[in-house]
Amino acid sequence: SSGFVDATNAESPDSKLGIVSFNTSATTNNSLGDVSDNVSSLKTTISNLTANDGTRPDLGLANAYNELNGALSINQRKYVILFTDGKPEYGGISEATLKSYAVTQANNLDAIGVTVYTVFLGTDATNRDWLANNIATSTAHAFSASNAGGLDAIFDQISQEISDYENATITDYIDSRFALVKPDNATPYTNEEITAVTGGIVLPDGGVLNVDGGGQQYITWTVPIS
Repeated sequence: SSGFVDATNAESPDSKLGIVSFNTSATTNNSLGDVSDNVSSLKTTISNLTANDGTRPDLGLANAYNELNGALSINQRKYVILFTDGKPEYGGISEATLKSYAVTQANNLDAIGVTVYTVFLGTDATNRDWLANNIATSTAHAFSASNAGGLDAIFDQISQEISDYENATITDYIDSRFALVKPDNATPYTNEEITAVTGGIVLPDGGVLNVDGGGQQYITWTVPIS
């Protein structure tokens, strides 16, 4: 969905996006690159995609693995969105064999910390459920739409879920045996001073000092997840 590219660019322009298309073979249309530098190219690729005979999700997942493996640091979050409208099929290879190939590739992605979303377009409940139960990281990462009209909402939801983890909050409670002092290094903060400031007191290091319902002071820091 082109809307997914726009949403990612708006929420996290430093994120890297790539596109792999597949039918009887797989093509890496756009290698991983900063979304902010490649919005037009990514959207052009999406608009030019067409459906052809054959469906080899295993090959698409393999290409995605090759793009992601080693390309990002171990601490960077990695995602694959597998979008398909058909059951695995190709020539004389059985459906069961092709599905086993795809499961192997999904497991390979899981081994390097990749979260896999699946988006199924169609009304075939058997293959929809196979994707949800065998390819997606969990059933909560599996989506389906009976027609193209439902796709925008699905990709919007996935974009939102991914961006929800843009920041992490670290909370550190101050042991009651200690006192946090002000910048003058002499006077401690009192609970009355802290609660008098809406949202807490912002400290020089960016942390925010607050008091919980039991009167214990704590500091929170919001840090980006790369």
